[in-house]
Amino acid sequence: MNRKTLLALSVLIIVILIIVVSEKLSNTRPPEHSLRFFPGLNENSISQISIQGNQSSVKLTRDNNTWKVKHTAEHKDPDESTEGFIADDQTPVYRADSAAVQTILEKIVHLRRDVLVSENPDNQPLFEVDSESGIHVQVWDRSKSLLGSFYIGKSATDWTSHYVRLAGSNSVYTVPGGIRSSFFSDLNRWRDKRILSFDENFASRISISGSGIDEDIVLDRTENHWNINEPVEHYAAQDSVQNMLSVLSSLNATGFENEIKDKDKLGLSQPYLTVSVDLATGTSHSIVIGAEKEDSNNRFIMSDIRDDVFLISSNNLSTIYADIESLKSDHPPVEEPVEEMDFSIAN
Repeated sequence: MNRKTLLALSVLIIVILIIVVSEKLSNTRPPEHSLRFFPGLNENSISQISIQGNQSSVKLTRDNNTWKVKHTAEHKDPDESTEGFIADDQTPVYRADSAAVQTILEKIVHLRRDVLVSENPDNQPLFEVDSESGIHVQVWDRSKSLLGSFYIGKSATDWTSHYVRLAGSNSVYTVPGGIRSSFFSDLNRWRDKRILSFDENFASRISISGSGIDEDIVLDRTENHWNINEPVEHYAAQDSVQNMLSVLSSLNATGFENEIKDKDKLGLSQPYLTVSVDLATGTSHSIVIGAEKEDSNNRFIMSDIRDDVFLISSNNLSTIYADIESLKSDHPPVEEPVEEMDFSIAN
């Protein structure tokens, strides 16, 4: 056997050994579901989630297909306590951000142990998974049975994982995925900030009025083009109208007003601006913009689809509506060329 053949054979043997060892290691590694903190849990079984932080606490509750959120009194229970289902009280309840809720549902169900870093209870404050410094998450089902309870601590040394400990256990694990940032306990961060939501392609009329403009404006869509009908009849700048519709159809708040309820004080009885959008489906949506909040660059705003009083930046008002001169166009809308179809039969 010459030297080249011997070298090739040696390389082949090494490759085979690597494959064999890799297969053995993969076969001995626990299956994914066995590493989960709650292996039998699924998203549909979760009905309520409590998140207790160091400064504030919230409770998320499923109401049919909608999630609601409310502030709860902060309390740190003994670690061994499973605590009963949090009873309802007179605290205001708000619609929760469905995307944020979906994120933590997925993280709870797939919460997976990685590396065991400690089983010494004296080390829990070090990893911030004790009852004083950890974020305490509790999960219940519809029958008010506790499904799980755990603490989320600080970032691990790799900065991509966090320390997690099940309530009642001394075992502290790293959990990949940067989960801590998703389990915030600030009420307003959980609230749904959608003011309006509709399909802009169905818009057929836009009406703008209020003390913030000189004259009421009405725009109507004819076929695929927008025209100004009030206060004058004029061609409309199509891009300006489309930009306005794009903002209105997915309008989000910058914050909320939780203290003032009087519409006169909010400036909503005599609005600064009212914008209504009629849809070809026969429905309509509207917003009412009121006074500017004291010591703030925000205005109060409400919509017909929510009871919440929102805040919106005064700097963003120009994206919600345009003055009459900006909406005018000196030229008729450009007709999109219609491509002629050739129905002739080739010979």
